[in-house]
Amino acid sequence: MKYSETGFRVFDRHFVAVPFTDRLKRAFRELPDAETAAYLLTYGYIDHRAGMTLEVLAAARLGPSGDFAFSRRKPEGALKIRIGSLLEEDCCGFDAAGEEELYGLYREEVDALECYQVSKAVEDSRKMGFLDASRNPEYPDDVAVYLMRDGLQPEGCWVRIEDLDAENHELVGTLLNEPDQDFGCHQGEKISFYAQQGEKETWVLCADCSGPQDGSRCGGAALRAAIHAFYQDGTQENLMDLFRILWHSTVLIPCNAIMSDADQAAFLELIQKEQGSLTGEEVISKDPIRLVPDILQSGDEYYFPLFSDEESMGTYGTHFSIVEKPFPKAVRIARHNPQKTAGIVIDAFTEPFVLTWEILEGFPG
Repeated sequence: MKYSETGFRVFDRHFVAVPFTDRLKRAFRELPDAETAAYLLTYGYIDHRAGMTLEVLAAARLGPSGDFAFSRRKPEGALKIRIGSLLEEDCCGFDAAGEEELYGLYREEVDALECYQVSKAVEDSRKMGFLDASRNPEYPDDVAVYLMRDGLQPEGCWVRIEDLDAENHELVGTLLNEPDQDFGCHQGEKISFYAQQGEKETWVLCADCSGPQDGSRCGGAALRAAIHAFYQDGTQENLMDLFRILWHSTVLIPCNAIMSDADQAAFLELIQKEQGSLTGEEVISKDPIRLVPDILQSGDEYYFPLFSDEESMGTYGTHFSIVEKPFPKAVRIARHNPQKTAGIVIDAFTEPFVLTWEILEGFPG
């Protein structure tokens, strides 16, 4: 098997016998039994910063029957091979029984690699197949992300995955190189990015860097005025102004707060204890409270509601927990909502503006 063909998952946390090439022999000539070895027994793992790495465990010889014989003498210190030197080499893996036997022999060395553990979020990202087309082959946690900003050309940069933002359906990573254009972010800073489906069922990673340079956002009166201007005079110019303001706006999402069964039981018990009055009582949930966006129905269609401000929500908003999000993130939340909707409606109870998914098709996210 070749790493260039199989990818990192076949090597990660597996024992692999790799050819003891002339280049490796020069590097590891002090390895016990190196003079008679044709292979090296290694164990693969991902170093979050240094990429796919193989820990050298022993020199190995291949017998006439195709079985490996490993040196009983172990190398002194830690010997490591970065995968870049073995991308096109024919390597050998082991079946489950073979791996179990090898772990019994090299348990101490393998367990020592636990120091390279990463967060659950990064672990989960390594299982995401849609990221594979964007990964650096030698550095599985590094992905190519296109930075996007109004007035600038999309620019690809390397980003190292650090976290997952499930609420906004985004990933978070460290920007590894300085962009050539002024996107408002710099090397070493954290950025959020998302996957957008491209042509032929491929996925492209994008980071929305648009917005005012000072970090301020539109919304409220500016958004309401833009919607009103479009309804008064539905010109293409007014529509483009509305989209521009909308894209740079912060909007409100009405959400139902869902408590766990245990917290609900405790809450009901407290109500009974206080005979229905909780005035002056402090109620603290033990489990995380899930915020589930509300959905509005119009005829046979359902829409994901967003509001320019609390005033536009009226008394409707008093029944919900309100979440504030930049509009691009709100679009991604709406797209991933489990209930099927026809699109988004803004300010449903005052001067409603509907964006169907067909209209939003060209929007990132």
